[in-house]
Amino acid sequence: MTTRKLLILLGAGILLSTLFLACETGPAAPLTNARGELANGTATGTAPSYGGPASVTLTVVDGLITQVVAAAPHDTAMFSAGVLARAHSDMVRFNTPRIDNVSGATVTSMAINEAAQNALNQILAE
Repeated sequence: MTTRKLLILLGAGILLSTLFLACETGPAAPLTNARGELANGTATGTAPSYGGPASVTLTVVDGLITQVVAAAPHDTAMFSAGVLARAHSDMVRFNTPRIDNVSGATVTSMAINEAAQNALNQILAE
């Protein structure tokens, strides 16, 4: 292989790896209430889902989401399991009440997002 081809391949590899790394985002800023204080508290929010209500209990300590318990007991477990598994890890990791929709469980994903936002709104109102 010529030097030129090696340099082109190396450049393409660097470009692709840069694109993938740029997609990763860090956690959001700490959550604050209307008075500008770091949010603290625990609350449960609910939202309608595919088979019945979904719920999310959020715990926020010093503006950071530290605990998430998500449940959609009336939805088909085969589809909702992925959403429920991601809820805790993604919400804590990115400090947000939102997760990306999971293909095949869009309604459950949207319900978990809405329930988490409802819980967060309660915490921020305190």
